[in-house]
Amino acid sequence: MVIESCLQEEKTYWSTRLFKPVDSERQVPTGPDPLHHNHYPLGP
Repeated sequence: MVIESCLQEEKTYWSTRLFKPVDSERQVPTGPDPLHHNHYPLGP
C-alpha cells in the first residue's frame, strides 16, 4: 500500500534525523516537522 511506504519513509526520516546534531538545537514540543509532514496528508 502507498500508506505503508509513506510510513516507512517517515520512520527512516526520523531515525536519520536523530543523528543530526543540528536538529537537536531546533527540537520543539509541537511534534513532527510540518513541512515534512505535508508530504503525507491524512485522509482520502
